Amino acid sequence: MPTAGATALVWMVKLAALGVLLYTTFWLAPVMVCVMVVAWMARNTDLGEELPEPEWRNGPAGFGLYTYDGFRIDPHVEDD
Repeated sequence: MPTAGATALVWMVKLAALGVLLYTTFWLAPVMVCVMVVAWMARNTDLGEELPEPEWRNGPAGFGLYTYDGFRIDPHVEDD
């Protein structure tokens, strides 16, 4: 094989490798951006961290509206 042909073949291989690298980078960049957006959204979501609603039930101070930790929050008369 002549020297000019070998040099041209080496350059074609290099350009093909560069093309494959650029093509892969082109598709990898949007995938990485999507992964980052999904991770950011997952970090900022509220997954049930709010406190439970008060509920009507029998508790230490009798029947009434109690919070999740057992504190009665409705007005009541102590001598019932």
